[in-house]
Amino acid sequence: MVFFAILSWVVFLPLIFAVITYLWGRYVNEAHAKWLAVIGSGLTFVVSIMGMMMYQGTLDLGFWKYTNEGNIASGGFKLVEKQTWIPLVGMSYLLGTDGLSMPLVLLTTFITFASVIAAFPEIKEREPLFYFLTLLLETGIIGSFVALDLILFFVFWELTLVPLFFIIAIWGGPDREYAAFKFFIYTHLASLIMFLGIIGLWVISSVAQSGVGTFSIIDLNGILTDTALDSRTIKIAFLSMSIGDFKALLFFLLLFGFIVKLPSVPFHTWLPNAHVEAPTPGSMILAGLLLKMGGYGVLRMGGWLLPYQLNDFDIVVGAIGVLSILYGSMVALRQDDMKRLIAYSSIGHMGIVLLGAAAQNAAGITGALFMMIAHGFISPLLFFLSGVVKHHAHTRIIDELRGLTHNAPWTVGVLAVAGFASAGLPGMAGFVAEFTAFTGAFAWNVELAILGAFGIVITAAYYLWMLKRVMFGEKNPRLTEVTDATKVEHVVFILLLVFIIILGIYPAPVIDVMRPTMEYYGSIFANL
Repeated sequence: MVFFAILSWVVFLPLIFAVITYLWGRYVNEAHAKWLAVIGSGLTFVVSIMGMMMYQGTLDLGFWKYTNEGNIASGGFKLVEKQTWIPLVGMSYLLGTDGLSMPLVLLTTFITFASVIAAFPEIKEREPLFYFLTLLLETGIIGSFVALDLILFFVFWELTLVPLFFIIAIWGGPDREYAAFKFFIYTHLASLIMFLGIIGLWVISSVAQSGVGTFSIIDLNGILTDTALDSRTIKIAFLSMSIGDFKALLFFLLLFGFIVKLPSVPFHTWLPNAHVEAPTPGSMILAGLLLKMGGYGVLRMGGWLLPYQLNDFDIVVGAIGVLSILYGSMVALRQDDMKRLIAYSSIGHMGIVLLGAAAQNAAGITGALFMMIAHGFISPLLFFLSGVVKHHAHTRIIDELRGLTHNAPWTVGVLAVAGFASAGLPGMAGFVAEFTAFTGAFAWNVELAILGAFGIVITAAYYLWMLKRVMFGEKNPRLTEVTDATKVEHVVFILLLVFIIILGIYPAPVIDVMRPTMEYYGSIFANL
């Protein structure tokens, strides 16, 4: 039965604990809510590790039934779970994972666990509701990464909007309502446009099969990569075009939905507002996980569903990536608010994901995915640090934090390490990601790669400038009473720093998980 399969447990275990956490905290003991959330998110992380072991073939629990429909050596899916849902229109409950989604699932479960702990010092009101929304958000994110039916994918994708909207609107800063509504409007509108693309893919499958279409990503791969269909004419309402041209239209509909989520310039303006106003754990999940849904969508669409269209419009995708790198980095250089600076840096780093995807080779695609993993650890740490600084110093304005080292040496020390990691210092996860992505980019388009590389220089500049003002100089008299990080805050520091350093020194285990799928994608593009 599908309900005993491990991916279903990973997806819905947070939801089960979300309900338990809310009801127990609301009606029994509110103080227990955060500990139930820790147990729920921690247990989900453990189960996701078991899923990784099963994916690699090193763990087989006999009472968990799962079906391997695909060969990992050729980039196929494993741990596939399938249950009939609405056969009339070709919908099914279909989950599965590969080298693209499995690392993102592990990232999601770990960052959610760290974010729950990070919420302890800040979230003091309506705790059961906050932890309920956080765990509900985790279910939506994991579901988006493992759903192999496009309607199921869209349900999980949209599910993430609601809890984050309320997290920002209830526990956010002074302009939280404006930021929450802007986030929701931008991302929901983009999702609706993306949904039109999903329906279009179903239409093509129905034409190809001369009957009921399919929303299965597995089945759509064979249908959409069959160029024999491209010359046939398709009519939808007032549109009449070849299937080849229709695929190009669908490519841009889907791409729009994904780059708004990423986000990419010029559809990025919701992100700084959302980050600045969101509570610290909300910013950690937003930067560490939600942005990765957009990058995942681009890689899944371009590598699996519409590789010919990505090949045709690679310059467009790469140019958007370079524009995001340069714009995000230059605007970050002008920021006085530490949290806003980190938000704009995320736009630049996600531009590297687009550039790597546009390169259409194994190095570029691997670098794009590794950038999502590296940024998924680095950006939550940076946003947590900005929250710690705000909590202890009561300001995030960089010029007002001069000499903070005198009172908070551990906090500033971790800030320096995180800043260097984000700037791509060798020995840190960010360096591996940038080096791999740009290796693929230079092999594809030297001009765009050179332009994008300038963003790395600017990134180093704005982090060094920020650290210079915070670490050195005469201490601001207002900081006399500031204390260093608490024990709980040190736990979060350690949790995130460990992975940033390990992935920078020894990234092989993660890359080995990615490699079969990334090489498979690269082979597809090499044969176009």
